[in-house]
Amino acid sequence: MDPPDLLDRRGFDDWGYDELLIVDEKTLSHEILFASGAGFLVHFSDKNLAVRQNQ
Repeated sequence: MDPPDLLDRRGFDDWGYDELLIVDEKTLSHEILFASGAGFLVHFSDKNLAVRQNQ
């Protein structure tokens, strides 16, 4: 039996687009939609979100 081809995985597919939205006074959301139709939604309480560059 051949080992699985690790480069032949589709996962969520290609990243379609994403949106940052204010849900209410204390909540920010980040929604990511993929070409496969899958979606990923994260809510951040207190609108506390930090983005940092890896060094």
